[in-house]
Amino acid sequence: MVQGRIVAAPESTQHATRDTSGAFILDTGAGYLVLDHGLAPLLGMAAQQVLNPGSGIALADATVNRIELGSCRSPSLRPVLLFDGLVVGRAIDRPVLGLLGQQVVGDRALTIDFAAHRLTLGSGLDPLAEGSFHLPFELVGDGKIVDSARVGDGPPASYILDTGATKSVVFEGELDRIAPGHTNWPTVRGLTAPTVAGDEPMRLVRLPSVRLGDEGPTVKGVDAGVVAGPLGNQLSAVTGRAIAGLVGYSFLKRFRIGIDYVRHELRLDPIRGYRDPRPYEFTTVGIQLARGEGKAQVTAVASGSPADKAGVVPGDEILQVGSLHAASNDVIALMRAMEGPAGSTVRVRIRRDNATLVLALKRRVLL
Repeated sequence: MVQGRIVAAPESTQHATRDTSGAFILDTGAGYLVLDHGLAPLLGMAAQQVLNPGSGIALADATVNRIELGSCRSPSLRPVLLFDGLVVGRAIDRPVLGLLGQQVVGDRALTIDFAAHRLTLGSGLDPLAEGSFHLPFELVGDGKIVDSARVGDGPPASYILDTGATKSVVFEGELDRIAPGHTNWPTVRGLTAPTVAGDEPMRLVRLPSVRLGDEGPTVKGVDAGVVAGPLGNQLSAVTGRAIAGLVGYSFLKRFRIGIDYVRHELRLDPIRGYRDPRPYEFTTVGIQLARGEGKAQVTAVASGSPADKAGVVPGDEILQVGSLHAASNDVIALMRAMEGPAGSTVRVRIRRDNATLVLALKRRVLL
């Protein structure tokens, strides 16, 4: 998440005094600036053309004069896209004004340090450190970063580097081509993946390994989502090549990342002594949440999980997890409170219709 402010186009000066500052997602999987359609009226914008009826993404009819990110200012931006920011906001339980794609930051280099929660924008990358990986990339379609990667012993395939994706992703239609042994991967079924086009059915898998580029790093045991919806075909159409998936945070979190858009260079600096900040991410009860209508609602339940066996279903409202009340904690905190050592128990209070249920759910390793 990046804090920024949108400045309206000069012809929309009557809207310039409105507060348009807030949180954006830096998304290298996006080419353009994408704004929440609720922000458009504050900028004097309206949807000019719906680009994809299924996704609700539309082309705006005006220019954004600039975006201010700290002391950095973008040039005038056009085209600008509009989308339903609530789709993303529900999953992370906080308002999102939009996505910052290559169009916004593509005239400079950026360094992303996930561990330090820091983004740096500059004219170039720092000198290579010992042990760093330096990879070229292609900028294709509307400005998406594409590089090759291998899953396990499979052949190289094209993936989009996507800092806006919580998980790495492989597309269902590409599995037989890129990973002949995928039927043996550890799998958790019954989940969903929030995308700009809405929630897509998803299952989680444990990839045997992922190698980025011909001479890039290899990471074993990467967790990834397998998505079967239209997203893969849409990205392939935009880029003009078969896109096998996304390289997201579940791979990138082990590195300090440098992206030089001008020179098409990617640098990955391994974090020394890296420790996963969520050691029990997959030792949990199997409930997926999002915020809807002010409520922490169950959006999916992992098949065969403790929650599934206890009868939790999508649509249930979570009132409390352990000592955390849903009214005063976001859904991220609630889901993380369900994680813990295998065999330990967490109490979950649920509202279904007019009844309140209290379940003692025993955590177990799901993936």
